[in-house]
Amino acid sequence: MDHRIVRSIIGGLREVDRSGYELWRWIGSVHGHSEELTEASLYPILHRLEADRLIIGKWQDSYPTRRVYRVAARGSEMATKHNWPAVVRRAAPAPPPVEPPAGGDGEDAAAEGSPAVEPARAATGDEYLDRLERCLRLCDPERRSVRSEIEDHLRDSAAELHSAGLAESEAEAEAIARLGSPEALAEAISRSQLTRRRLLRGIPSAAYVAVAAGGLGTAPAAACMLLAPQIAHALTSAGLLVGLHLYAPGTGEWHDQQLLAALWVGSFMAGRMSLRRLANETRRREGSATGWWAPGAGLLLLAVVMLYPMLLDPATAVGLLGVPAAFVAGCLRYQKVGDDPISRQGVAAAAAILVLFVLMPGVRTWAYVPGPGTQGPAPESTSGVDVIWSHSGGYWIASVEGVDPALWHDVQIELWPAVRQGPFIVPDPAAAEPLLIAGPDRAGLPNVKDPPADYWVAVTAVGNDDQRRTIHAEVHQSDRASHTGQLLGWLLGDR
Repeated sequence: MDHRIVRSIIGGLREVDRSGYELWRWIGSVHGHSEELTEASLYPILHRLEADRLIIGKWQDSYPTRRVYRVAARGSEMATKHNWPAVVRRAAPAPPPVEPPAGGDGEDAAAEGSPAVEPARAATGDEYLDRLERCLRLCDPERRSVRSEIEDHLRDSAAELHSAGLAESEAEAEAIARLGSPEALAEAISRSQLTRRRLLRGIPSAAYVAVAAGGLGTAPAAACMLLAPQIAHALTSAGLLVGLHLYAPGTGEWHDQQLLAALWVGSFMAGRMSLRRLANETRRREGSATGWWAPGAGLLLLAVVMLYPMLLDPATAVGLLGVPAAFVAGCLRYQKVGDDPISRQGVAAAAAILVLFVLMPGVRTWAYVPGPGTQGPAPESTSGVDVIWSHSGGYWIASVEGVDPALWHDVQIELWPAVRQGPFIVPDPAAAEPLLIAGPDRAGLPNVKDPPADYWVAVTAVGNDDQRRTIHAEVHQSDRASHTGQLLGWLLGDR
């Protein structure tokens, strides 16, 4: 960029903060306008100097509002380094000369490296601003800021031209013509703002927000998961009231899946909030930022979950793959200006996810089928029956409590082999008899030779109708049901 232009701009701002149009008039009064600095090239240059942290632009709380610029510390250091003297304005600036609306070559010149600017074809200022805003490759807040700044410039310029003798319509047309076509101006401003420096600053900032938002989203979701055992117990109790033998195993897989559900919530918030920060820091349009931020960070998360060791089964695999998918979904539903970090729809979706993973283990085990020799589930009066486990002599011992002797007699504990059928664990249909039948107060599991990976513990008893029925059932998953490993190896067949 020409140091003469930089010197003129910094010199104009060392005296007092100025808006773009005020700076344009000041430069013309002191240095005179040139082909290198035109109204069309002024704002791309200002935005590039701001991106290089030589000047600072901010909106004033006044009426009408104005975006004014002042010299930044780095700009002052540059002026000192090059021994630029402070510039004192000679006299009150004269209005810029009125020229034909078509403009000369100097009026149509764009910023350094920008395409030639053609005369604007917009009929009114609003149409011009609409086209400008539509063509800007910037994030939503910055597009609106640029539109407002150019709107102020057009209003000030048209007022100055009108006071110089032009009719209002002619003054507006001339002010528009001096800025050139909105498409070329939008492209020049976009290129001046989308700098490599901002990109390199924005990526670490967005990553920091992603980590912080992910932690904030995961923590309350994980806290809610502490209630999962109580919720599961309530569901199993409710199932008994309608004759369903439900079971929610407290296995390591279940707890891992609850953690993954919480990570889904955290990953969604990480994507939602980090995309907003990335767009604001880099000034890039949200859609273009999503195009590379979401898949890039999503692939990084996918690599992590692929190699992270967990207790693996199908539900855990779905939970792991859902972590990067939730991040991408959060980027697609990024936090817009004025939006709360957490919306009502988001809270509802998070609650649905948490409930799903609380119920997931039950879905896998709610397909209980009574074993041969029984007549189906017992009536609801047996809801208080429970199997109590104790550890003695190096092995587990089961006993039964809560059986009403007035209703049931000849109580037995039966161990049935179980198999997995899709999402369900059911008694092995090939089993003609249980692995073990024991009395109600001593059923030692080590007595079973080569126990299966999954097995049912059924409590049966003979009722007053002389029919043996299942009055309680549980499913148990041994350590061989799944193993700790990496998802990548699990998907490749290492089960």
